[in-house]
Amino acid sequence: GALLILILVVFGLLHYSHKQTASNSGTIQVVAGENFWGSLVSQLGGSKVHVTSIVSDPNADPHEYESNSSNARAFAEANYVILNGAGYDSWGDKLLSANPSQSRKVLTVATLLGKKEGDNPHFWYNPTYVNQVVAQMEHDLIGIDPSDSSYFQQQYKTLQSSLAGYQNRIVSIKKQYAGTQVAATEDIFAYLANAAGLNLISPPAFIQAVAEGNDPPTDSVV
Repeated sequence: GALLILILVVFGLLHYSHKQTASNSGTIQVVAGENFWGSLVSQLGGSKVHVTSIVSDPNADPHEYESNSSNARAFAEANYVILNGAGYDSWGDKLLSANPSQSRKVLTVATLLGKKEGDNPHFWYNPTYVNQVVAQMEHDLIGIDPSDSSYFQQQYKTLQSSLAGYQNRIVSIKKQYAGTQVAATEDIFAYLANAAGLNLISPPAFIQAVAEGNDPPTDSVV
């Protein structure tokens, strides 16, 4: 019950795709590679930003996403671009290179967290990482629009309060279920399992094989 509630809360907070309409020419144009980062920056920026999330379909695989001319135009016009990095949305790096701009600010989450390609890229399932990213987003928005710094600071406090709901749930689960053995078929759950103190016993080779639709190695099946 508690674990199910946790998963639902996480998806409700981070997979909510929220788009706004630019109210004036002074609105910050933000492009996020994926809607979970787009949702967070949208909640931070409020009425001061217009956020376009490139990958918003929960069934889409950002690894295999193919960009189009509309995406290229969005990147070219953006004041602020947010990518996950670590090979998760390499198409975004190509769009940035194809549309260079000295005035555009770019946040690559993997770089912020000291991660690289080959590391588990599902950073939004780690509450500590989410807090780091949100803090950087606030810093970046203030850097782009210093005159609205007090507005962004207030939005940041509000977002922190919202995130506290699911982060406190993780703490509660850890207190009650720490050490409980769990299994998974996707490494997307690894960060969350670790944060909740759960013992993820599925071998990495098993998780990788199942996630890719292959038969797991014999020595990874217990």
